[in-house]
Amino acid sequence: MNKIINNLAQIADAAEYFDRKTGAAWKIRSSLTNMVVWGCNAHLYALKSGNAERIARSMTVVATLRTWVHDSNCNSFALDLTPDAIKRTLGLERVVDVHEEAVRSARQKCIQTRSALNFKKFYNAAIAAFEEQRKSRLEAVESIAELISDVSFTLTPSLSDYFETFLNMRLGSEASDADLYDEAAVERQADQLAETLGNALEAMYDVCEVELAASITADKVNRLAGYHRAIMNMLVITGVDIKKLAQRRAKLEQLIDAQINAVGKSVAAIDAEIAKQMAEETNPPGTGRGAKEAYIAQVEAAPQKPKRQRVKKADAMKDIGALVAS
Repeated sequence: MNKIINNLAQIADAAEYFDRKTGAAWKIRSSLTNMVVWGCNAHLYALKSGNAERIARSMTVVATLRTWVHDSNCNSFALDLTPDAIKRTLGLERVVDVHEEAVRSARQKCIQTRSALNFKKFYNAAIAAFEEQRKSRLEAVESIAELISDVSFTLTPSLSDYFETFLNMRLGSEASDADLYDEAAVERQADQLAETLGNALEAMYDVCEVELAASITADKVNRLAGYHRAIMNMLVITGVDIKKLAQRRAKLEQLIDAQINAVGKSVAAIDAEIAKQMAEETNPPGTGRGAKEAYIAQVEAAPQKPKRQRVKKADAMKDIGALVAS
């Protein structure tokens, strides 16, 4: 059994505890679910091909991944392998712009063939392929769910002959997952799981150290101390170099400090520009102290308009009468 799968139980509680801050448990569960769903989907395509070698290889992959998944369900992380979850994993519930995807595919093929004459042909083929792929995946959901729940395969005579002739395995008419288990067949999936787990452990390690340093109650200190030991142990099992991890963290801190300084400088420059603009709006050009005094002198030197004088109506009538009499 894979050493990571064997030891997942060590950090299951810690991953669930820190899941809200790190997404660790979600990432691990998603990785295992994706592996087994797509492995089963590939096996269904292999069955359609009728090629004994391809079918035998896919059987080995599915048997190994099923062993991992069943062990995880029993000992560490409970996985959602219902038909609805399988649909989500296959991307059947995701809204896809078929036109954009077809244009992208047709454009890529035109670039490969160095000609744009067949763009419409490639576009129509991409649309048809998308619809066919979606249909086949929908039809495969129930079959994938059944495959995941099984623990063995029924072999046809041709498959039994292939296993015996080329793999030196006498299996008869049925082969259990234990019979077909082969970690060499899932190297890519093993590397993917190790990377996912390593990143999750690093995030958990950072959060755990911070919370452990800030904890004051005995129960929480003991719980977090246990999680810290489990995380450190799992880092070693996963193959994460602790020294390189510390070096990477130190470099990250340096880069963060550099960015903070850069932001501080840019903020200071922005503040200075804002202050300058505000000063110009409050005291526009030509409105300084000297300009103000010059404006006052100019106003005083300008010819003054005659002041208006209010005349009573009676006096005005006397003046009009005098003018008429004269």
